[in-house]
Amino acid sequence: MKNTQIVLNSPPSNDDSRFEWYIRARNPLRKLQRKALVESCKGKRILDIGGGTGRTANELAISGHEVIVLDKNAAIMIFGQRRYPKLSFIRGDAYSLPFRDESFDEVILEEIIEHFEDQEKAIDEVLRVLRPGGQTILSTPNKHLFRVYIFLLRLATVKLSEITNHVKSHIGELTYDQLVQLFRNFGEKKVIGLNPFCQFLAQRYPKLGIGLIGIFKK
Repeated sequence: MKNTQIVLNSPPSNDDSRFEWYIRARNPLRKLQRKALVESCKGKRILDIGGGTGRTANELAISGHEVIVLDKNAAIMIFGQRRYPKLSFIRGDAYSLPFRDESFDEVILEEIIEHFEDQEKAIDEVLRVLRPGGQTILSTPNKHLFRVYIFLLRLATVKLSEITNHVKSHIGELTYDQLVQLFRNFGEKKVIGLNPFCQFLAQRYPKLGIGLIGIFKK
């Protein structure tokens, strides 16, 4: 590995409560996405990019997978390491992964690709660290339908002051076609639509999913 920094244990912080949202995942779409992502993982050695708290990595570890969580936010990983002390957390950059070529059976990107400014560079790095036959599994919003979903969710929860705002950190949401194009250098491509209100329709017509699960094999 190169430029690797292991996140060490640290005393509890008063700011820890802001990370609890990642653990609870009460949003029905987020719960459905997380379940579908975990069930899609088959590899022995997995890299969780942007895994932060380690919530998903812990589920995979309990199932017998070897998982490394990589994130650039030290505070959220320190929180995660206290919560899940048996997990491995590494501070690093998705644009320059601190691992050798062909190091992992799988790479997961849970609700993170939409936060990247340079998605192409991040996916090139994912391709580099995957072993031949390895796969990337990601969950991400389906750009246009997700925006309608957020509007209706805020309306239903009476968050009227935020109703016209979007998720500020989402700088690169993707449509179905844009997601497939982003992974054009992978051999096999499968995209599953997710809709907590009408999953049958989303499974049959993935482009109608509010969220998307992508499974791309090297």
